[in-house]
Amino acid sequence: MGDSEGFGRRLRSAARPSLGVALTAAGATIAIAAVVFNQQRQSDTDSTPVEVCRSVSARATVQRQASSSQTVTRRRPISATERVTAKQQLSDRSGSVAATASSTSSRMLVARALVTASASGRSTSSARVRACASNRDRSEAAYRADLEAKRRATAAARRKAGPGATRRARRTAALRARGRATRGAQARLDKAVAEQQPKLEAEARANAGEQARAAARDRAAAATSP
Repeated sequence: MGDSEGFGRRLRSAARPSLGVALTAAGATIAIAAVVFNQQRQSDTDSTPVEVCRSVSARATVQRQASSSQTVTRRRPISATERVTAKQQLSDRSGSVAATASSTSSRMLVARALVTASASGRSTSSARVRACASNRDRSEAAYRADLEAKRRATAAARRKAGPGATRRARRTAALRARGRATRGAQARLDKAVAEQQPKLEAEARANAGEQARAAARDRAAAATSP
């Protein structure tokens, strides 16, 4: 009888370590499962896109080309007065008479020049633009938002600067064309004066001589008439 009870106690003592090992294994499995679950939740959280917004200021300089045609007209009146004395012998050859006449010739000289000139103009403007970007990585989202904001700000600054650059180019081209046209018209006018003044003097001289000779003939006829 005693041997039977001792044998039963030894069996129960041998079973306890096996049960402890089984409980330890079960606890380790539960812990591993909890870690995996937490990692999965963290992974799901990290995969959610993050939106980041940035505001960026940018300056841009724009250059534009323009052309302008300008016409300049210059006028100058010129005149010449000549005085001529003519003599006419009397019909009886007893002497001669003289007559003096003067004549003035005048005209308006006109010179015109058409010039087309080109010029460039620059203008600088600034703009501030806000842009947003989304990404699972916050730093990547911030980088993309900053890049997009810079691109938009630069484009906006260029749009603002464009009209000013065009106005400056047109104004410079117009001034340049007018200056060249003015110099061209003046040069043509000076050339015309140099060419026409001697002709005008000759014309006045011829008219005065004709008038003087006519007056001398009339005087001579009157002096010899009975």
